[in-house]
Amino acid sequence: MRSEISEQTRYGMRGYTDGTRWVLSVSAILDLLVPMPRGWIDEKSLADGGMLHRALFLLSKNEPYTVPHQSHSALPRVDAAIHWFRSNGYTVMEAETPRIARAGYGGRPDALLAKGPRWFLAEVKFAESLHPRYEVQLELYRHLDFGMKRPLAPLLLQITKAGDVKPKYLKPNPGHYAAGLNALNALRWRINHGK
Repeated sequence: MRSEISEQTRYGMRGYTDGTRWVLSVSAILDLLVPMPRGWIDEKSLADGGMLHRALFLLSKNEPYTVPHQSHSALPRVDAAIHWFRSNGYTVMEAETPRIARAGYGGRPDALLAKGPRWFLAEVKFAESLHPRYEVQLELYRHLDFGMKRPLAPLLLQITKAGDVKPKYLKPNPGHYAAGLNALNALRWRINHGK
């Protein structure tokens, strides 16, 4: 049985604990490796992202989430994402579930999806363009402990302000993973040396 994993801040950085250890978060690693430019994500996109996480969570628990069919929907980008998942045959198996990697970092991917025999690890971004850090983020998430042996195909789903859905199926990238582990080790060094 998997122990409960929760988010916890230490040393001024986000991380996760399973009750026996604390590990740095993928977001802390990315902030060192590929900092996000100021103002890259607007407040509306952040709010829509929060609503999407809630919708994905409901779908993962087989609870109803109804996509409004009115054109004046308050959340057209959330509706577009959910519609895309449904119309393309994806089932949300879990959403926003904290996990810890064997390498000693943690993260909370947007969704673990199934489509027939294939499984996908999805990260949804409400953005007009995709920042390079998102591919590193998904590669680090791919190495989290999901308790399964099957491969997880990384899927980056971009939703524009106009509601256009642009899927980007990624291939595993050992270079991204190595860069993430190097940043993780640099952060550990800072913590251990009081920097």
